[in-house]
Amino acid sequence: MEVMGFLNESGKEIVDVKPLLPFYVVVPLLSVILAISIFMFNKRKRQMRVSRSSYLITALIIAGSYLANNSFIAYMDPPGVKASFGVSFYLPFAVLAFTWLANRSIKKDEDLIRSLDRLR
Repeated sequence: MEVMGFLNESGKEIVDVKPLLPFYVVVPLLSVILAISIFMFNKRKRQMRVSRSSYLITALIIAGSYLANNSFIAYMDPPGVKASFGVSFYLPFAVLAFTWLANRSIKKDEDLIRSLDRLR
């Protein structure tokens, strides 16, 4: 499975199957949610909630791409074609990691602000 579809051994796209239509909606939605989260730096609690909610969407993308790839292999059952995940399958894992790092940093900022408020 590649970014925009399934390819055979010679690199030509297999047009028979198009299971990726939901990904054309969910992936841009995740991008918009995370972009909005970046610009919510004045409202840290809401920013944390929005970025935590993106975990669910990212998990759905990972599960959906895994199921789409396996169902395609079962449907086509191409002889002599090896099944492998491309780079696009592993990118949501990076999104999870970076979102977790962002949440951790936002929480540290919030704790710092609370401690400074107590000192006043």
